[in-house]
Amino acid sequence: MKLRALIVVLTASTLALPAARTQQITMADRMKASVIRIEETRLYALTSANTPALEEMMTADCTYVHSTGGAQSKREFLGTLSSGVLSYQIFRWVEPPVVRLYGGDFAILSAKAHIEATSKSMGEAKFDVLYTAVYIVKDSEWKLASYQSTVAAK
Repeated sequence: MKLRALIVVLTASTLALPAARTQQITMADRMKASVIRIEETRLYALTSANTPALEEMMTADCTYVHSTGGAQSKREFLGTLSSGVLSYQIFRWVEPPVVRLYGGDFAILSAKAHIEATSKSMGEAKFDVLYTAVYIVKDSEWKLASYQSTVAAK
């Protein structure tokens, strides 16, 4: 009888453990999911050339570094998109993104993505990149503060 009582207690405590663990990481998981959602929204806006939406998602001092090594300010980048000098047809993750949180208002998203784009200077291009997107909370919303990509090794 004592053994049965011990098994019941151990089973009950084991079942309670995952619930306690889940409660401890729920806030971090929610924050990571919100960063992934805003990045998904940004990629959709990018491939739709929705510069007003992109403008809202970026900090005023955002720096955008392309896989070619060229760096642009927010204004320059949005101008390149709105003028049609650069357009993205596809920008999709090849591997799931990884989000690292630093406090409640700073996140780094790293991902591998496939891009198909057209630029006036280089024509059509299809390639994979490794990229890092830095997000900060500003006015209670995640905003892209910096983006940098490099062509992935084959």
